[in-house]
Amino acid sequence: MSSDRLNDFERGTILPLVVGLIREAHGRPITSFMIAAAVRRQGYQSCNSYTVRKVVNHIRTNDIISCLAACGKGYFVASNEAEITDTINSLEGRVEAIQEVIEALKQQRYIKYNI
Repeated sequence: MSSDRLNDFERGTILPLVVGLIREAHGRPITSFMIAAAVRRQGYQSCNSYTVRKVVNHIRTNDIISCLAACGKGYFVASNEAEITDTINSLEGRVEAIQEVIEALKQQRYIKYNI
């Protein structure tokens, strides 16, 4: 998911709302579902957790909120090195898991379709 994949509505309307909600949380974790619900309460019914994750990716890759970390309880601004390191390690683990799935599917495709 490239950071330039936000459409005009996401960039101009949803992005500022998400940034504001994360900043208003003052370092407390806030989930994508909570953010999406808050945005919907402001009248933007099309906002869902997928849109929030897409916007968070944009926020992170464009350094709009520095050290935007995540844990099981949601997104938050890291207040120390360990919190951001934990997020980095979690993301790296997900990359490895996704790569394993890609390799398994390639092998399965080869076996099934000789491709």
